[in-house]
Amino acid sequence: LTPHPSPLIPHPPPMPRYVSTRAAPPRATYTLEHCISTGYDPGDAGLYMPEVIPQVARAELEAWKELSFQDICVAVLAKFSGDEIPLGDLRDIVYEAFRGFSAKSIIPLVSLGSETGVDVFSGELFHGQTYAFKDFGQQILCRLLDYFCRKRKKSATLLVSTTGDTGPAAIAAVKNTNLRIMCFYPKGQISRLQERQMTTVDSPNVFVFPFEGGGDDMDGPIKAISTDSKLSKRYNLCSVNSVNIGRIVAQTVHYFYCYVKSLDIEEIKSGKSLVFAIPTGAMGNVTAGLVAKHMGLPVRKFVCGVNANDILHRAVVCGEFRKMDLKRTLSEAINIQVPYNFERVMYLLSGGQNQQERMAQLETEGSITLPEKMHSKLKNWIYTVRVEDKGMIQTIQYLWNEKKYLSDPHTAVGVYAALKLCTKNRELFKDEKTSQKVVCLATAHACKFEDATCEALGTDFWQKTVLKTPSMMPESAKELEILPEKPRDTFCSGEDWVRRLRDVIVSENPQRMRHPKRSAICGACSRGEGSEASTTAIVGALGIAAVASLLGIIQRCSRF
Repeated sequence: LTPHPSPLIPHPPPMPRYVSTRAAPPRATYTLEHCISTGYDPGDAGLYMPEVIPQVARAELEAWKELSFQDICVAVLAKFSGDEIPLGDLRDIVYEAFRGFSAKSIIPLVSLGSETGVDVFSGELFHGQTYAFKDFGQQILCRLLDYFCRKRKKSATLLVSTTGDTGPAAIAAVKNTNLRIMCFYPKGQISRLQERQMTTVDSPNVFVFPFEGGGDDMDGPIKAISTDSKLSKRYNLCSVNSVNIGRIVAQTVHYFYCYVKSLDIEEIKSGKSLVFAIPTGAMGNVTAGLVAKHMGLPVRKFVCGVNANDILHRAVVCGEFRKMDLKRTLSEAINIQVPYNFERVMYLLSGGQNQQERMAQLETEGSITLPEKMHSKLKNWIYTVRVEDKGMIQTIQYLWNEKKYLSDPHTAVGVYAALKLCTKNRELFKDEKTSQKVVCLATAHACKFEDATCEALGTDFWQKTVLKTPSMMPESAKELEILPEKPRDTFCSGEDWVRRLRDVIVSENPQRMRHPKRSAICGACSRGEGSEASTTAIVGALGIAAVASLLGIIQRCSRF
């Protein structure tokens, strides 16, 4: 592919540099390749941010109005990569990344009608390979990693912890590359389809592990391993959660696209600002939006819908960022206790100050109190709404019954927040510089969330409507039910997970590893092989005399 002619996609600038959020002046600076290849800064465990945030002029936004998503993506990413990646190579990466998307426009903008005079749109980010917005970030990030690895003639080991969507997207992006990926998910806390998107992948470079605990409990061990300089260097370890700046950079693109496609050209020329509504968990998506805003995208407000795990909501309302116990909800992908991207938000709020002291305080005391100036700025940028399961279910019902629009639970959280903004904060839209439009980012396809859909619309609706309607249940999603699952070993609570992580990383066959204290029978149970046939085989192997002791074995295995 040949580079798009200027001025729509100008020639890349000189190579941009990146810094750690925890570095004190004079700061070391790094290339994009270095940053996406590590995730965390191995020296101070900070997160990477651009040393200077690139700018987008209004004339560029006007020109992008006529471009495809792919070409806007190339134009935006070129500002972050500069001449580190030749423009032709970048275009090849981008076009290949979105080749598997089912929607020609990549992000359809669907009208959800008007609310108190404000036009509400759904920006559908779920038409990728795994039906979630994580496909945007992972397809770009993993292809960039593969590009640099091939260039250096090396491989890498990717580490990812998922609450349901990140893992499948990362696996889909790397399964046909030379990259090795190890994916971890909270056992019993993701949907069946999300789980099968990972456990049915038969690829020699993909390894999947459940763990006991909350959605972000594996983040700490992954961070500890990723910042082990010797191990990280030997195995080229890289976290591909949204701690990775590559994810943030890639996700800025859909904000620019939704802006230029939802506003008419006169609104763009006059610099009208737009409101975005986002279901929010680890804050990677809204952080990308804030970066886009700092690049010059006219955004009036980010409306963040959170569930009962409302640490961001409490930070915005009270100025205190305090960790609390995880609460289970039907919007499971945003069940996050401590959104790690809040560190990047504080970096932006403080004007690029070193966040080492604040993050040390969070790790030792479990909370941070924001200075008044930072708190005031946060409230100016972000409006939050806490959405209980009841409100989320009512929103799914409203969207289907009134708009014939089927929403997943997370998108419903975002829509609920947007509708509340429209009705309770109508004065926001009275500013003549603010467009009378809200774009709700639809972050996942409803086919991934049977429990929430059945809770809202009934089992009959799922069986008779969803399963029989191709747009509601894609054929590729149906096929997951008949594919065999690969064996998998559980990381159990009480174990030393950092040690276990180290063991599986250095192993040539991580999936076959067992904890030293486990029996082969426990291993079978952890893989979910407890069928009648396997029970019969176990009893036969033990002998009739050992049946009584089998009960004790079963009790020990139940924790898996």
